[in-house]
Amino acid sequence: MRKMASDALKQLIQENSAEAAHVDFKQEWHRNKAKLIHDILCLSNADYAGDRVLLFGINDNGEIIGLKNDENRKDNASLFDLLTSSHFNRLPDIRYNGCSITAWKWWLPHVS
Repeated sequence: MRKMASDALKQLIQENSAEAAHVDFKQEWHRNKAKLIHDILCLSNADYAGDRVLLFGINDNGEIIGLKNDENRKDNASLFDLLTSSHFNRLPDIRYNGCSITAWKWWLPHVS
């Protein structure tokens, strides 16, 4: 996860007044970790050639509402810990029909 320069972030917001395949707006940080992981995975799988961005403090209409002291806010280290502890399991490399294949398997905790 890379930190965006403030000018690049401002430009991204100006160019994307609505959500797109590579931009997702959230009013606040997720209370439910599984839903946060789901949104990250959806952006990761978006049919888009560039960077994907999850923007917090912006509502679904693209209006900047800002973040107050959000107890669910995550820093990069917290996001990394969340993703590495979220049952993402690397399966061994295998050879199949003369080709090397690597698989990743994951499952999300039950969302209630």
